[in-house]
Amino acid sequence: MDAIDQLSLETAAYDGNMEIIKNAVETGRLLSYPEVLMRIIEIAFGENQFSVLNYLSSVGVSFLRPNGYGVTPLAGAVWGANVEAVKYLLKKAYPLANLIVKENHSYLLR
Repeated sequence: MDAIDQLSLETAAYDGNMEIIKNAVETGRLLSYPEVLMRIIEIAFGENQFSVLNYLSSVGVSFLRPNGYGVTPLAGAVWGANVEAVKYLLKKAYPLANLIVKENHSYLLR
């Protein structure tokens, strides 16, 4: 994937442009590049573009995978104090029954 194609996908995630995101998934461009996919997920969470995230989830994309720095979308949302993204992730990707809170960070869930 070239830089211009990646930039157009990042812009689409930022703007919530489902047409471009869907086209990239359907043609295999997005799912073939895991690092670009992670960037799209990070942008969509940062901008609360839940339509993009719902679509990616519907085609089997997991939000549990960490990025190249070892940061999961949930850790990024907590770090960035993005309450809406944390709520979405806890509901969609991390059901509370399966959530393991390490090192007594249970205050994050209040």
